[in-house]
Amino acid sequence: MKQMGSAEQKRTFSKWLTEYEKLIFKVVCAYARDPFDQDDLFQEISLQLWKSIPRFLGESSETTWIYRVALNAAMTWSKKNTKHTQH
Repeated sequence: MKQMGSAEQKRTFSKWLTEYEKLIFKVVCAYARDPFDQDDLFQEISLQLWKSIPRFLGESSETTWIYRVALNAAMTWSKKNTKHTQH
């Protein structure tokens, strides 16, 4: 895995959030209906995207990578959220 400087990670993160905002919100809206939950899920996806940047090797397209990270984060968030609402 290639070492990435924090400035490069910040640039990549900002670029991804700007360029792929609609894709991220599509996933958010599919998993969260309430505006507060949507905000929470968007933050969770953003955090997971940030963490995933150093692992992105370019072996898939950015769109595919971001979609998979967003989808995995949304599924995990949904399972956790369901557990909380069932008690």
